[in-house]
Amino acid sequence: MLHAVRSHDQHPVGKLFAWMSMIIAIGVCLTSPILPNFLMTVLHSESNVSFFFSFLAVITLLGGLASGFIFRKFEKTAVMKVGLAVLAFATILLVLVTTFFSIAILMSIKIFIELLLQIVLALFIRDFAKANNLGKEESQRFRFQNIGALVGLLFGGFLASQLNYETVFVGESLICLFTLGYFQKKHLIDNHPAITNFKKEEKTDFFKNLKGFFSNKERRKIYFVSVIYMLWIAFKYLYIPLYVANSGYLPNMTGLILSLAMIPAIVFEVKTGEFGKMYTSRKVITFGFCAISLILAIIFFSPWPLLNFGLLAITGAGAGLIEPLKEEYFLENTSEKEENDFYGVYCTYDPVANFLTPLVGVVTFIFLPFKFIFLAFCLITLFAAYFSWTSLKR
Repeated sequence: MLHAVRSHDQHPVGKLFAWMSMIIAIGVCLTSPILPNFLMTVLHSESNVSFFFSFLAVITLLGGLASGFIFRKFEKTAVMKVGLAVLAFATILLVLVTTFFSIAILMSIKIFIELLLQIVLALFIRDFAKANNLGKEESQRFRFQNIGALVGLLFGGFLASQLNYETVFVGESLICLFTLGYFQKKHLIDNHPAITNFKKEEKTDFFKNLKGFFSNKERRKIYFVSVIYMLWIAFKYLYIPLYVANSGYLPNMTGLILSLAMIPAIVFEVKTGEFGKMYTSRKVITFGFCAISLILAIIFFSPWPLLNFGLLAITGAGAGLIEPLKEEYFLENTSEKEENDFYGVYCTYDPVANFLTPLVGVVTFIFLPFKFIFLAFCLITLFAAYFSWTSLKR
């Protein structure tokens, strides 16, 4: 799963991080359209795939908690280089293995390293921003990453349809090696000024920060909103590929749907912030959830797969209204000092949602046919709209 990394694409020196975030996003998202269907070849049912994704979410949560220890012990440059090399190796091995045990090990390594790479990139960006006194307005930008995600999703589905799953894994592995070479050149040959090692993560008391984070009612509210938003994002990457396959279409359709859904995040990145100032974050976030809920309701009742595919792509507009404003709401209710302590706690909404989403699917599949998953998430996002409207600050 891709995490938002704010790259400094407007800064001549910081543009390195924009390119790095774009290349890593291409690699990470290349396999997203095919992973659920690839796992189906081994696990044989939607319920088993859902359980497996819940297991991966636990690995992600543990990886996030372990990252503080890693960055206290190792330089950021070393973590970046070793991480890219290990990810390339683990991904290429997925071409060769067919047993559940081996795939579980390799997928755990893969998602842990992908998380670690995005954390270390975020740390590079944070240290660079602090050293250059860059304001939040510029640091909020992550357009390059979204462009990379669009390219990765589109080409991942295309390669799987025209060739096979193995080609997609080889593609991600080669992108990792290319990124490693690019970073190595910038670090050792060009001595790029933005690549620094002098700042380390300070030791933090996670449980103290956890208590402090949830002591504020506005942070509690936006955390809940963020969890439900991430439930929807996890739904897209898990159940859209399965729905497309169940409808008899190839993975290139999955890549097309997911990539089109990225366009609003690219086009309306700045505009969404303006909407929030004009109409308030509460109204815009509510409208975003309502749009997603309405579209899912239509899909549930619609018997036409191609229409439903188009509607799933349109949901990106609703998500694009929520993504920037939920984080802006968190920052508005958190001081600059608290941000360093609480941002890590806030980001746990990601693995929590990635754990809960497959469980919703499992419960649904036990009692009802596959298509009822759309109704389940329609109700969840509708409740999120009601909660946002009644709870967020007016």
